[in-house]
Amino acid sequence: MTMQELFSTILARCKAGEDTVLVTVTGHAGSIPRSAGARMLVAKTGRLCGTIGGGKVEYESILLAQELLARKTSRSKAFILHPNEIEDLGMICGGDVNTYLQFIQGRDGGLISLMEECLAGLDRDANLWLFTDFTNEAAWSMTLYRMGDAPAGFSREALQKLAQSSPLLCEVDGRRIYSEPVSFAEKAVIFGGGHVAQELAPVLAHVGFRCAVFDDRSEFVSRDLFPSASALVLGDFNRIGEAITLTPRDYAVVVTRGHVFDAIAEKHAIEQNCTYIGVIGSKTKVASVRARLMAEGVSPEALDRVRSPIGIVIDAETPEEIAVSIAAEMIQHRARLRKTG
Repeated sequence: MTMQELFSTILARCKAGEDTVLVTVTGHAGSIPRSAGARMLVAKTGRLCGTIGGGKVEYESILLAQELLARKTSRSKAFILHPNEIEDLGMICGGDVNTYLQFIQGRDGGLISLMEECLAGLDRDANLWLFTDFTNEAAWSMTLYRMGDAPAGFSREALQKLAQSSPLLCEVDGRRIYSEPVSFAEKAVIFGGGHVAQELAPVLAHVGFRCAVFDDRSEFVSRDLFPSASALVLGDFNRIGEAITLTPRDYAVVVTRGHVFDAIAEKHAIEQNCTYIGVIGSKTKVASVRARLMAEGVSPEALDRVRSPIGIVIDAETPEEIAVSIAAEMIQHRARLRKTG
C-alpha cells in the first residue's frame, strides 16, 4: 500500500463520516512479518487496506481495532511472538511487535485538512515526515513536517532527531512521537519511452517512486502510455539538460532506442551525480557506450558507478520481467540508502 492509497482511503472514509482505526507498527525486535512503518486501516466491517504482516497478529489487531471503534478510543498494543510467552500468538517467527491503534473519527475537519495536505505534498519535490504524538494515547495529534519549516511545539533538536530516513518512535521534548517519512525529494527518470519503460513506470509508481519519462518522440510521452507518471517530458537528447533537471537524489534509468541516446543520457546522469544510474543493454552495447564516454573524458571511476546491464539478475527476458528486475534493484538501492541516512 502506497502513502497515496493510505491517505486517500482515510480521507474518503473520514469525509463520508465513517469512523476507522489506523493500526501502525511503531517498533519491533527480532524476526517479524513487517517492520516499523507497516500500516493497516480498519473499519467496523474489518480491514479496509494495508497490512501489518498477516497471521494472528493482524487478526488480533483487527479484532482489537473493532473494539476500539465501539469505544471510540485509541491505545498501544505489544505482541510477543516468542513461543511459550504469556501472549504467545502461535507464530513461527520470534520477535516483538509494538503497535499503535489510532481511532479516527469520521468528519474530523482537522484530519481531513491534514490528509489533503499530505496528498498535495506527495506531488511536490520536498522531504516530508508525518509526526504522530501519542503521549496521551486517547488524544493523539498529527503534524506534517516539511524540511526547513518550523512547526509549532517542536524544537530544532527534536526535528533533527525525528527527521530520519526510516520510521522511528522516540521521546522528544517530553513527548512520545512516532515519525514516518512520507516522501523524499527524489524522482526516477526513465530515458526512453519504449516497451520496457511502459512496463517499468507503473511498477515504480506502485512502490513509491515519483516517475518521469523523457523521450524525443511525442508518441512515446503520452498519458495513454504512462498514466501513472508524475511527469512526461518531450525534449531533444542533444539538449537534455534544458529539458529535465536531475539531482544527486534522483534515479536515472536509461532504456533508449540506441547507443548514441544511451551515451548522452548516461553522461548527463553521471555529470549530475545521480544516486542510481542504470543502463539497459547487452555486454557489447555496454562496452561500446563505455568506450565512447571514456573517449569524451568520463573517468573509469564515474563509469563504474553505472549499473549496466541494469537490474537484479533473475534471467529476465520479456519487458515485464525486465521491469521487475530493474524495480527490484532500485528498491534495494533505496532501502540501503535510507538505512545509512
